[in-house]
Amino acid sequence: MAFSKDGKHLCSLSDDNQYLAIVWSIETSKAVATYKFGADSVFDFAASRTEDLSFGFACKRGVNFYTVPEGVKTGLFNGNKLRDFISIGFLESGEAVTGSSNGEIYVWSGRSCKFTKKGHQGPVQIINGYKDFCLTGGKFKIIVYDSSWNIVRDIEVPSMVRAVDMNEKNMILAGLRDGKKTTRERLM
Repeated sequence: MAFSKDGKHLCSLSDDNQYLAIVWSIETSKAVATYKFGADSVFDFAASRTEDLSFGFACKRGVNFYTVPEGVKTGLFNGNKLRDFISIGFLESGEAVTGSSNGEIYVWSGRSCKFTKKGHQGPVQIINGYKDFCLTGGKFKIIVYDSSWNIVRDIEVPSMVRAVDMNEKNMILAGLRDGKKTTRERLM
């Protein structure tokens, strides 16, 4: 599930082979828009932090951006290699960041890929963006990128990272594939 920027809508995705995205009005509990991805697997989705009713979807063979009422637009790779994306997140600036199955992140402006950067040795499982930095999690590692996309921290963990966030005390928290959690020292 992902809440829209204004908090008035919720996007859900079915867990079947049709990958039906539904945008719901929280006030009325009624669907305001639907989109069927069909046979292309959708692995993750997130809501834009700058636009209402705008969502990004990490898919097999690409990325899709869904804005109500305009509809779905496919990400433009601008010469970068087409990948299977496992994760997606949005920064507070509005840029989307996708994590590929081969460990690269792709940074998007609108629906166009600005650049790619290798970070993980395996799939990028989770992305969480903030104002001045971004956290990514993958196989045995959490990576912290600054706003210029330099790696400022590389934190080893004992398992695959499935969730990563930061609390109000700037402590990085991670949920791992084996069900364990880990807390790391202050980010800054």
